[in-house]
Amino acid sequence: MKKIETIVKTLSTEYSSVRVLRNEGGMSFPYVCYINAATEGYRNLLNHPLPSDIIDWWSLVKYAILFKDIEYGQWGLEIHSEEQSFRLTQNCLQGRPSDFKLTDIVIGEFYGDSDLLLVSCEAGEEYGSVLVVSPIEGRKCWTKVANSFSQFLEEYIKMEGEKFWEG
Repeated sequence: MKKIETIVKTLSTEYSSVRVLRNEGGMSFPYVCYINAATEGYRNLLNHPLPSDIIDWWSLVKYAILFKDIEYGQWGLEIHSEEQSFRLTQNCLQGRPSDFKLTDIVIGEFYGDSDLLLVSCEAGEEYGSVLVVSPIEGRKCWTKVANSFSQFLEEYIKMEGEKFWEG
């Protein structure tokens, strides 16, 4: 829990007021992070075990908006509540059954495109891995961006919302 607590504290204290991103490509825009604290205890709506960092996150945070471009809304990530993740995962399973697995959890959506953030809960070496889901490409083309949700968050924060896996 300590790692997730530290991440939530960093987002809440260092990124909750408007900041300006200036990247190497010369792009500059204001962004903000918003953390909606959890008011209820965590309860697993899925039929499989979740990685501990996901449980820790939902124990502290209902949902979060990370590094959202406040001018155009074309940058950033929304990490959904447990309920919304459950619904979105069910929709993905029904809409693309050959790509999504019953042990997947779609935890977020990126602003500005249709990419999704997915955590694999399949037993084995991929358990807890974080993937970026393309809206048109099959699972074999999805990008693994971290070995765990907390690892993803640490890198995403370090890059201030830039898609570090695209560079």
